[in-house]
Amino acid sequence: MTTNLIPIEIMTPHIHLSAKHQELIFGREHRMEILKPRNGLQGQYVYKEQLRVLGKKKSTQSVPIYGPSWEHTQLELTETVARGLGLEVPERISGDIHLSGSCMLQGPAGVVELLEGVIVPKAHLHCSPDYAKRVGIKLGDSIKLCLSDDLRTTFPDVIVRVHPTYQLLFHLSLDGKHDVSLRAGATAQHVFS
Repeated sequence: MTTNLIPIEIMTPHIHLSAKHQELIFGREHRMEILKPRNGLQGQYVYKEQLRVLGKKKSTQSVPIYGPSWEHTQLELTETVARGLGLEVPERISGDIHLSGSCMLQGPAGVVELLEGVIVPKAHLHCSPDYAKRVGIKLGDSIKLCLSDDLRTTFPDVIVRVHPTYQLLFHLSLDGKHDVSLRAGATAQHVFS
């Protein structure tokens, strides 16, 4: 079976705001300004605006906001950033925020106490339904990937995300359990058993 080389994008701290929290933090009349589209995720983008995350030990200077707004606010951190903020944050699949971490979010119009919604996101693969069907994977599967130029470096618990607006993309945090060195433009491949 021939498979595509999968581009790797390193995950960094960011937040998805609900419409309600966006209004509370930036004001009712504020219109968010799109900075750029997100790579490989059609219809998603990075806003020009950022906000501050206040933890138990310290706070961040700024965290990028991804749009459009979500039903529930979700802050995604690396293990190192969460620990530095003094936050206890579980590793979760995106969207699984029940009983997850908490923090304070500060913007120009106000502060929101986020009672849950802070996670360390699991490594995941974005792909289209056509690609998923072709290689025999489905939404929610846990698959194994390896680096294309170093087959010994593997990622055994990558969660599959499937949507018609997704292009092939492996989201990975180089923090915590993924202690690897990646060259610019690194790619991954499926490991089939």
